Amino acid sequence: MGKPREDKLNSVKAQSIGSHLMVDTRLHDEFEYYLEHQAELAAKYRGRYIVIKSSKVLGEYETAEEAVRATAPTHEPGTFTRATLRR
Repeated sequence: MGKPREDKLNSVKAQSIGSHLMVDTRLHDEFEYYLEHQAELAAKYRGRYIVIKSSKVLGEYETAEEAVRATAPTHEPGTFTRATLRR
């Protein structure tokens, strides 16, 4: 059996494919970083939107739109991801 994060990533990929949504492989590292640090990110940024690129949190925002609007001018779309850390 694989490592827990690999199992979770494979599960998400399978769910995404099953529902006809595809995981963008360009953002694999960002997604893996999110999975590995999910507990600490949730504790620090609960209720906020964060932007992740290259295993770093670039910023935290009130809305998804604000996260993308603030990040897109300096980082090409498709090279970062945003995550919602639920309350």
